[in-house]
Amino acid sequence: MTLEHHSDEKNGNKDEVLPKKRLSVTIDEIDSIIIEKIAEAMGNSKSSWVYNIIKRYINENSDKIRQELNIDIIGIRKQYLAELKGFKGEYELNDLERMAIEKMLTIFKTVSSMDEARLKQILNLNQESFDKILFFNPDELEKYRLKLKYKQGIIFKP
Repeated sequence: MTLEHHSDEKNGNKDEVLPKKRLSVTIDEIDSIIIEKIAEAMGNSKSSWVYNIIKRYINENSDKIRQELNIDIIGIRKQYLAELKGFKGEYELNDLERMAIEKMLTIFKTVSSMDEARLKQILNLNQESFDKILFFNPDELEKYRLKLKYKQGIIFKP
């Protein structure tokens, strides 16, 4: 079965302006029959019905995906749409990274330095997000009155 990107205008979602991607999935015959019956009963194609299920799953589980997989769906969407419009915001912070800065503010009220690995673990950040915060957004840190320095794997207040 090949899935095509379909607009879900019933729910006010106007994705039809986004570039389209194809996704092929293989399912067993029983699931195929079930999907065909459901799609037919709903007046949709199988492709459209499966697309809507995937879209709904992502929307309804974005918090769980962020917490368990450290994937910031809202941030990805914002960055993708900005880049689509011509803005290259590769160092722009997403909501998850801004929340990490707020946590850092609390942490560095009680400690003057911390190992990079431990701080990433506490903040639940991957290396890319950590680097964006610390190395490419010093002005954002200063907005929170958080002045930090990095030396040999240690983050410290000067």
